[in-house]
Amino acid sequence: MDLSTVFKIKPLLFALGLGIIDTLLLSTTKFISIGVLKYPFIILVCILYGIQPLIFLNALGNESMSIMNLLWDVMSNIFVSLIGIYYFNETISNMKYLGIILSIISLTILSIEEK
Repeated sequence: MDLSTVFKIKPLLFALGLGIIDTLLLSTTKFISIGVLKYPFIILVCILYGIQPLIFLNALGNESMSIMNLLWDVMSNIFVSLIGIYYFNETISNMKYLGIILSIISLTILSIEEK
């Protein structure tokens, strides 16, 4: 079975790109907040966030706004949470881990190609 017949790959790739951008920029913001980077770096973060609408615009050619936004948000939430937990050593409860697992399940469901 070809995965592209089961899942919409292009919207997932757009969501992956948007999620990676969020992860990098939110991690940079965390570095600023803990003093690793100087405050003026936040200007760079704001400027780089400006490219996301352009990527989202291109993504809309492959999926509806509703689903594309959910794919982006969930992908970003998963990545940023994992960076927070594993890189910044933030602790979360078992219930929050369950929420992350459910996010992964929802991402899978949202990317299924309907006939």
